[in-house]
Amino acid sequence: MAEGCMTEGAFQVHAHVIKCGLVCDVFVGTSLLHFYGTFGWVAEVDKVFKEIEEPNIVSWTSLMVGYAYNGCVKEVMSVYWSLRRDGVYCNENAMATIIRSCGVLVDKMLGYQVLSSVIKSGLDTTVSVENSLISMFGNCDSIEEASCVFDDMKERDTILWNSIITVSVHNGHCEKSVEYFSQMRYTHAKTDYITTSALLPVCGFAQNLRWGRGLHGLVVKSGLESNVCVCNSLLSMYSQAGKSEVISKTL
Repeated sequence: MAEGCMTEGAFQVHAHVIKCGLVCDVFVGTSLLHFYGTFGWVAEVDKVFKEIEEPNIVSWTSLMVGYAYNGCVKEVMSVYWSLRRDGVYCNENAMATIIRSCGVLVDKMLGYQVLSSVIKSGLDTTVSVENSLISMFGNCDSIEEASCVFDDMKERDTILWNSIITVSVHNGHCEKSVEYFSQMRYTHAKTDYITTSALLPVCGFAQNLRWGRGLHGLVVKSGLESNVCVCNSLLSMYSQAGKSEVISKTL
């Protein structure tokens, strides 16, 4: 209901913007792009963008982010190639969105083509681009490349640690994911529900259950046992391990 009220309010603001003759303003238009993209109104995103007289790179980025957020990754790539033809340089956020879209398309060769442009523009060492590269390589089952990107990084936050751990789990490298988790804890990076939710399901195998029990203890210590994602992951782990008595206690 709240979302419906917000959308209705946006339409009213949009109508007022048109009435005031501000629909062509790049800053107003970009703000509307962001809103409509966030709430899934892709048709409105297209309409608003066409109304902007002189879109800047922020406007183009908002358009691509809106497409990507709503699963229209082919449209993201279409915009990218159009910008390349026109000689427009993309910023960090745009490149991160483009690279992540290559991962969704599971097209590593396309990702390498984009990466060459990223390196030329000097954006290959920015955190958001590196995070997208890890995600892309992970989706393409290229854990070695994802690990290389991560290992060469100078700065790592919780989001990046979660990315490499999730990618390792996704590609069946259970021990590698636990190894990254241990490194994460050693560097005092903060773990969250995403970290534990990604790791717990792979700890249901007999040889990994000791890791799972340790994670369960960390979950309790961190106050995450009430989180729905974490709780489901715990249930999945103990169910896989055949520990029904623990499941009843967890519930």
